[in-house]
Parts: sequence; C-alpha cells; structure tokens
Amino acid sequence: MKSLQGLFLMVVLLALPVSYSLSQDLPKPGQMGLDVSNVIQANNKALAGYTWKNTLEINKDGETVSTTVKQIKIADGKPEATLISQEPQEEHKKGLRGRKQDKEKKYLASAVELAAGYAMPASGSLVNFFEKATFALGTGSMEGYVQVQGSGLVNEADKVTMWVGSSTFQPHKTEYSTKLDGETMEGSVTYAAMSEAELFYVASSVLTIASKSLVITSKNSDHEAVE
Repeated sequence: MKSLQGLFLMVVLLALPVSYSLSQDLPKPGQMGLDVSNVIQANNKALAGYTWKNTLEINKDGETVSTTVKQIKIADGKPEATLISQEPQEEHKKGLRGRKQDKEKKYLASAVELAAGYAMPASGSLVNFFEKATFALGTGSMEGYVQVQGSGLVNEADKVTMWVGSSTFQPHKTEYSTKLDGETMEGSVTYAAMSEAELFYVASSVLTIASKSLVITSKNSDHEAVE
C-alpha cells in the first residue's frame, strides 16, 4: 500500500507546473494557490491509508487542565476519532455549574474547529486567499520557501502568513491572527514530513487566547499504515 500511495502522489506532483526558485520572478498568485491546493488534496487522499494519534492539551493560566489522546483515521474522506485516554476524566456537573461547563466546552470545541481551518484550509478558501495575497521569497532559515501574506483565509477578520515550499508546494508553517466571538486569537501551525513516505502532516497546531489565559495545543504522531 505504501508504494501505491507514493506512486499516486508522484503522479499528481508530476502534473504540476515547474517549481519556483530564488532566481525566478515571484509566482502568479492564482496559479500558486491552485498548485498548493492540489498538493494538499493529493496528500490528504494518501493519508487515508494511515492511522495516527492526536494529542489535545488545554492549558489554563499556565497549567495543563486537560489532555485528550485520540486515534485518528480517514473514513469517507473525513477524520474519524476514537478516544484512547482523557485526563482528568470528564464529569458533567449539574445546575448553574453544569450550564457554565457546557458553555466552556462549546467554546473550546469552536476554538479547536477554528484552528483546524488554518491547519488544513478548504481548497476554495485557499485559492481565494492566494489570489489576494502578497509574496516574498524566503531568506535565511526560510530559504527555499515562498512567504505568503494576506487575510480572509478562514474569516474576514484574520491575518495570515504562510510559508510554502517553492519546489514542493507543500505548506511548511502558518502563523495567523483571528477572532472568535469578538476575541482575538493568535495561532501557529507547523508541518512535518513522514519519514517512510513522500507525505506531510500537521505536526502541531497552537492557539493562544490571551483574554482567557488559554493555550490549546494539538499534536499528531505515530502514523501507521493501514494493513
């Protein structure tokens, strides 16, 4: 299965335009948006051949208050999660405290969903973002990447900086500022390559909500091919 997945991704990449180099002009916004979108879509399809662990950590006032570990697989094109462990065990409270707990839980779920939109943005949104963005060729530690800056990737209020491989079209890192229920949030996403396949994945996603003294960290690891 690994060889078939690698072949699938290779065929897609061969169909893409020539890579951008530091000696060339900056890419056309719309075209590079399509290139990156195509690579992400092909990568996500190939990841359906794997399972992995996701660890979600909630930090409040500098202390870890919750850690949840889930097994993730792709089913019908969408992530499907199975709970492995949760510390501490969640106990639903009653009355006023229960309603407050439900409100906080709903807010956290919305924040996690919002962060996921920046980690793996929808294809149409990504292309539209690139069409309006500005570009710069990376230097120093970012040499070999194209820096893309713009707004409106997930919502109109956001500001996003993304670094994309100039030869692979793979996302390398994303930093963003956005809002949820009127509150400002700062986030970052780091991508990593899978050692045994020509694929990449979201290694970590960190969302900071300063007004609530909250930091939400999501990490993916332990990828295994489906037998």
